Amino acid sequence: MKWSNIFTSPDPSIIQEGSVDPLGMQVIWTHFGQSIFENKLTTVATDIRNYTANLLHHLVVYELQTKHSEVFEQAKHTFPAYANDYDLKAGLLILLEDIFVFSLMHNKHRTEVDTHGLLGSHKAEIEMLSDPAEVWIEAEKTKGILVRQLQLGMIGRYKGPYINMGMLTRTLQYTERWVEIETVVSQWPDGNQLVNALVEWLVSLLEHKTDAFIQVSLAEFLSQEKLVELYITSLGKPSVHPALREFWESNLGLDKGAAQAIYQQVGSLGLSVHPRVILLKSIEQTKGENAQKIDRILRLEPFLSGVSQIFYLLTDLSNKHLRDLTEQISQLAEHLNLDEIIDLCQESPRLKTLFTHIKEAGKDPERLAQKIIEYHAFVMQLRGGGAWIEIQENNLKHYIAQRTPYSTEDFLRDGIWYHDYYLSSVGSIYKGLNPN
Repeated sequence: MKWSNIFTSPDPSIIQEGSVDPLGMQVIWTHFGQSIFENKLTTVATDIRNYTANLLHHLVVYELQTKHSEVFEQAKHTFPAYANDYDLKAGLLILLEDIFVFSLMHNKHRTEVDTHGLLGSHKAEIEMLSDPAEVWIEAEKTKGILVRQLQLGMIGRYKGPYINMGMLTRTLQYTERWVEIETVVSQWPDGNQLVNALVEWLVSLLEHKTDAFIQVSLAEFLSQEKLVELYITSLGKPSVHPALREFWESNLGLDKGAAQAIYQQVGSLGLSVHPRVILLKSIEQTKGENAQKIDRILRLEPFLSGVSQIFYLLTDLSNKHLRDLTEQISQLAEHLNLDEIIDLCQESPRLKTLFTHIKEAGKDPERLAQKIIEYHAFVMQLRGGGAWIEIQENNLKHYIAQRTPYSTEDFLRDGIWYHDYYLSSVGSIYKGLNPN
């Protein structure tokens, strides 16, 4: 089915990210990025405060299960919604996420509070326009102030990294690492007090509530002034307590190898410089296999970005005829160096497919355009969707309205990269761990 059969006219406000990853490149660049960061950073797990808040909330549930096991086990019989450990843990974690957000949003006017990067803050602010007695905070896996919170909230966004740090299983079973984490958090007075207070509060709720699942009104929660204040003193700012700095650098893998080199250079240079500069400087700080991991990105990204630039030229609604783009495509084709990446294709089937299409086209601009669109159609077909564009007798027929993010002149002059290989995530983490 064509998009044109659904919409009578295109929406020019849609940019290239209106449909996710039309060239299927995320699976390529994330593979080479994660060879450095080992899946402990992602494009959505970028905020060290959220890493830390999630750590405290999991620690609360861990202590509830291990130190108050009778209450934990009884809850699965008392509340119909909690059929097993997973249901109970997921519900409690959602409850904790939401009271964290409400605590900060309720006090956002205070100088101790910075709500930047706070997941669910906009929805919480809307909820707070209602009578607090009528706003419900619910401990149930399908609830939460965010839509699909179990996937899109802190639990979901940070679950993969926590699994790769050896803290969790996919079913929210806790590993022996939480004994160590208890010790680390004990060195953080405010955080430790918050954990203890939350455990005490949850025990009380589990012992005295009788609904299908635990739920409290916003008014009822805000009356717990000690909890609200501890959230502000512990997690009101995006940075974290110094006691956790070494813990996070170690557990995120930022204290060794290529990841450490990049972390240090991001801290030294900032993110305003070109990613290539950061990676070149990082190579100088390491050697051997770690240097090779970084070098692969330096060889790969100019190729991926060049293909992307050609694709977005073709899908730009202002470009109607392929012949008007052949000169620009020829210029871009000169920078698609297949020899630089041929060895990388063995690691990524998707890259190999893209490589094959580009190789078959050679430097002929019209054939290159056809092969890139053919590759794009293949990617979209895998998802059950249709291509954004077709070429019909040298005419470009668009099904999704686009604008080219960069002019070809700017792209070639500045060596623009379309993918950042988690550099922005590293920058966010560095800032949170090094606030001064």
